[in-house]
Amino acid sequence: MWKTSVPSAVKAFDRQETYEVELECYNRLKANGVEKINGLNVPVLEGFNHSSKVIEITFVQPPFFLDFGKVRLDRPPSDFYDKQKLANAQSTWRDLFGSRWPDVNAARYILRKNYGIH
Repeated sequence: MWKTSVPSAVKAFDRQETYEVELECYNRLKANGVEKINGLNVPVLEGFNHSSKVIEITFVQPPFFLDFGKVRLDRPPSDFYDKQKLANAQSTWRDLFGSRWPDVNAARYILRKNYGIH
């Protein structure tokens, strides 16, 4: 990600699929006027370029969402129903986010339920 001369940042992608998924996430959130989810700031899509695989988003202050590269749209990941894998992932996330885990988990739920971002 690069800082620009205006209050925005540019994200460049090497993989087409990652670019398309991330762009669609920002498009969905922008179309719904989302700038905050459960206390986490969400950058707003400012622009994009398909041939260069770049996305321009507004700058936001922490805590924030920034990376949607590993999400799935409109369906959960294939291992979502594997109870052991899900328990392991949630344990890792609890350790990673510490006391913020309940807020992050609630935000994950809102993204899934309201915007189809898994």
